[in-house]
Amino acid sequence: MGNSSLKLLAIDGNRDNLMSLKALVAGILPHSKVLTALNGPEGIELASAEDPDVILLDIVISEMDVFELCRRLKGDEKLRHIPVVFLTALKTDRKRRIMALEAGAEGFLAIPFDETEFTAQIRAMAKVKEANVLKRQKQVSLAALVVERTSELEQELARRRGVEAELREANKRLQLSQNAALNLLGELKEEIDARKKGEEALRESESRMRSIFRVAPTGIGVVCDRVLVDVNSRVCEMTGYAREELVGKCAALLYATPEEFTQAGSEKYRQISEKGTGSVETIWKQKDGTLINIILSSTPIDCSDHAKGVIFTALDITARKRAEAEREKLQAQLIQSQKMEVVGQLAGGVAHDFNNILTAIIGFGHLLMMKSAEDDPRRHYAEEIISSCEKAASIIRRLLAFCRQDISEKNRLDLNKLVATSKKMLSRLIGEDLEFRFTPCAEELPVVADPVQIEQVLMNLATNARDAMPGGGAFSISTSLLRMEEEFVAMHGFGRPGNYAVITVSDTGTGMNPDTRQRIFEPFFTTKEVGRGTGLGLSVVYGILQRHDGYVRVYSDMGTGTTFHVYLPLARCWEKSLESAPSMSSEGGLETILVAEDNRELLDVIQLTLNAWGYTVIATQNGEEAIAKFCESPKSIDLLLLDIIMPKKSGIDVLDATRSLRPDVKVIFMSGYSADFIKERGLMKSQYAYVSKPVSPSALLRSIREVLDQNSEDSSPSPDVW
Repeated sequence: MGNSSLKLLAIDGNRDNLMSLKALVAGILPHSKVLTALNGPEGIELASAEDPDVILLDIVISEMDVFELCRRLKGDEKLRHIPVVFLTALKTDRKRRIMALEAGAEGFLAIPFDETEFTAQIRAMAKVKEANVLKRQKQVSLAALVVERTSELEQELARRRGVEAELREANKRLQLSQNAALNLLGELKEEIDARKKGEEALRESESRMRSIFRVAPTGIGVVCDRVLVDVNSRVCEMTGYAREELVGKCAALLYATPEEFTQAGSEKYRQISEKGTGSVETIWKQKDGTLINIILSSTPIDCSDHAKGVIFTALDITARKRAEAEREKLQAQLIQSQKMEVVGQLAGGVAHDFNNILTAIIGFGHLLMMKSAEDDPRRHYAEEIISSCEKAASIIRRLLAFCRQDISEKNRLDLNKLVATSKKMLSRLIGEDLEFRFTPCAEELPVVADPVQIEQVLMNLATNARDAMPGGGAFSISTSLLRMEEEFVAMHGFGRPGNYAVITVSDTGTGMNPDTRQRIFEPFFTTKEVGRGTGLGLSVVYGILQRHDGYVRVYSDMGTGTTFHVYLPLARCWEKSLESAPSMSSEGGLETILVAEDNRELLDVIQLTLNAWGYTVIATQNGEEAIAKFCESPKSIDLLLLDIIMPKKSGIDVLDATRSLRPDVKVIFMSGYSADFIKERGLMKSQYAYVSKPVSPSALLRSIREVLDQNSEDSSPSPDVW
């Protein structure tokens, strides 16, 4: 080996020493190459990669014990043929020299170097390496020869087994040789059997792992350079691809978008480089285009060489994500329902105060009419005041109906008249930019319904129509009569045979797709942007019609507008109209009435009205005062007119206290609170006589007269139930 081909590896923790050594070699061995390493691991790695002719090892290295490093170099099958020369400035350190020789070192060089000695020893060590390489080659050849001869011997022994009887008579020397050969054969057979068992165990283990890989409920696969090397059947089930369609393809085939593929890979390999494994949540696309949510966990096959590939597991969490979304949706619906409950409670409180005010205004208006002549112009003003108050009371009833705080009161009414009466309100609701047409049925359409709730149905449908026509359009309502036959029920899948009044509500708006049509009556379902809809309008419509034994059907397509058909059963001939019922008597009387009302203005108007009709009135402003007045003369009081909610003592408390003294005393309750509020306090309309505010003087007088006259019509004690 010439000087031009020498390659030296110097391992020294001192960078300056390495630079000095390179300079020295460049001067005395100009064609030689010097490789340098600052620590043991780096030196071992460089020696494995470059196969130097000589390794120069400083006797002091901080990263690793120098003798341990030497032992590791000599213990490595690939590196032991390379001579190791220790560099030391301690010429007399006999103990370290011995330790170095025991670790496997071939020589020593003292620092500072003698150039002649350095050159001679380096060349000598290079020859040692050549000799080691040659020796190693001969050992390999000898081992191959041994294997070859062993094989020949096995063949010879096999041949000689057939003539075993003849060989027994052979000379002692041949017998000994044969016995030795047989012993060797036995050892070889044991080794072969053990190897076969190991191979069989390995095959069984591989078979088990392959079975687990194929039938695992989680998707498993192998990728190398982001190309799919193998996938199990679960991956195929999740994606809809056959195994042959995936193996050998880029993994980007499975991802929803190229961006998702890049982002997931970047994050996954970042985690692998930091902690050895990576887990990301991503989106895959099935063969048919369906998107699924995946948790992808990956780990390299060989942590030291990521190029060998990565094993991944894929868990389909689409159902879980949908459940989480549904849970969030339900949470939002709960919050919305709680908001609506608060709105309802607020509406109930507002209605109470407003109804008290309206009752006082209506009462004073009636008193003004009573004191005015027929030709007095002020009478007209009083009539307008009363009319406006009645309209305000209607608005309150609608508000309570919307908030579900009022009990449905069904009356017999003409549907044509109800829609006609609501036309003005609906026109204001939809706005002036929409054309509004109403086409009534030529025949009367008598139905038994709550007018407030039917108006609520019309308002909700009109609101939907308005929102579907942001650029203007036409909104129309028509009524008709329908005889629903068995064929109609079978064809449309709803209804019961009979006569129905039909309200048809149409618009020329954007229309709905089939998915939206299927869900429009679900509570909280809305297609409007956040803050513009509660998703309750059509569900309220559906609920109201169910309570009226009615039905609703929708027809719509995108771009063609929407038509709702509302079906209400016609009233039977024996049902009486409240409008045609004879008006009840509002005659006065001479009885004594104890009135308990905390609103001062309302108490005044009730007292003035009853006094005007001949009654004696004991007026009180709270429950305690009412009980005290009753105790003063319990037998002289004929009727209790009690507000339910009052300070100190409620109307119910007053009744309980007075009944202990006079069980037969008659009572009428009144309140401006909603019916639900009254029900919560144990007072039902069907249990006692009840007047709902606002109430006109004539209605109040009729109720008082009816309760007072019950004794004359019924010989039994005064009833508690009205």
